Amino acid sequence: MKLKLKYLLLLALPIILGMTLSYNATPVQAALVIKDTTHENSTFGSGNQPTPIYTDPETTKPTGQALDTHIEAWKITRVAVNGDTAIAYDLGYNQWVATRDGRYNIEGSWYFLEAFTPNAGTPIYSDSLGIHQIGTLDPTIKDWQITQVAQLAGTDIIMAVDLGHNQWALMQTNQYTYLIPEVFYFRAGTPTFDRDGHITGQVATTAAYQVFGATMAAKYGLSLKLGSETQWAKSASGWPYPFPEMDTP
Repeated sequence: MKLKLKYLLLLALPIILGMTLSYNATPVQAALVIKDTTHENSTFGSGNQPTPIYTDPETTKPTGQALDTHIEAWKITRVAVNGDTAIAYDLGYNQWVATRDGRYNIEGSWYFLEAFTPNAGTPIYSDSLGIHQIGTLDPTIKDWQITQVAQLAGTDIIMAVDLGHNQWALMQTNQYTYLIPEVFYFRAGTPTFDRDGHITGQVATTAAYQVFGATMAAKYGLSLKLGSETQWAKSASGWPYPFPEMDTP
């Protein structure tokens, strides 16, 4: 994962909600095929979000209703697939939900120190789907505690983070928010500097370093605090995973 992305993953969780389903197939149209599920434990994870319901497997005709937010898992009766890709699930009686709206919530901040918002105008929503915008973040505050992380169900893709009391910031369409990991890897010799961009030294050893904060440093852009106010390092000079030379047989 490249550092220019809007979030920095330290580790990837295994696929938790992925399941193997058994089907009886019935063609619907050239690209989309409806398959009956025969696995009685097949469920759709909504993450307790107001998932939109559609009358068609193409999910182009919304009913105007949403799933009950008090329920997290929903039994699947049929699945609409395009090739090997599931597009939508029927939860019964032609109540279709889009797979793109599946959510799995991780309590707490996962592997992140904070969400960092250096620019004004970050929108926040009452749900991790980005349906109901409730305002924007206070532009005078840059550092935010993360209370929940919402993944696309069945993957490790981060869709949104909760900054407290169901105030969700979207990650896939958000140009304003960075997820700052608790630990970051830097190579020996990486320059360190202060907030004004003045060089103060260099990283002594290729290793994992604890992160204490983030800033947009002069000349260096997004930078991570590795100790004191004179020990900042450019995030693009590091990596959220061990370097190849650090691997041991």
